[in-house]
This record gives sequence, structure tokens and C-alpha cells, in this order.
Amino acid sequence: MKSTKNNALIVDDDELIRDLMRDIFESAGYTVYSFASGEEALAFLSDLKIRIKIVLVDYDLKTSTGAEIINYVFFFFVMRS
Repeated sequence: MKSTKNNALIVDDDELIRDLMRDIFESAGYTVYSFASGEEALAFLSDLKIRIKIVLVDYDLKTSTGAEIINYVFFFFVMRS
């Protein structure tokens, strides 16, 4: 049975990597939210009402960096808690 408390965020512009990571985490019981761009992930995170337990981000995205996403996640989930 999947745990609703185990949520993973995956951001990678490589579809093969996204799909592989999704399969791995889903088989481990995580609910996975995956996005091809930082912009999509940030839009999703801005409306998020759940906790993310694991964040996997490609550092070298085409339109943003993984560091930008990690900084947002840190601020939104850690500093505002």
C-alpha cells in the first residue's frame, strides 16, 4: 500500500531520466510529482498543500538551475514551517 506521506518531486528535462526515477520511487511507495522544467515545478510548488519528502533536481536544466529550485523548496518548506 502506498503511503500518502511519502511524496517525491522530480525535475529533469530528460524524459528517460524522469520516467526511470518515477518508476524507482513509485515502486518504493512514493507518490511522485515529476516535471520537465523548473518553471512547471515552481508553479506546482506555489500551490502545494502537501509535504515533499524527497527532491531530485537536474542541476543543469535548460531554463533554470537546480539550485534555484532547491532554494525555493528550502524557503517554502523549511523557512515558512
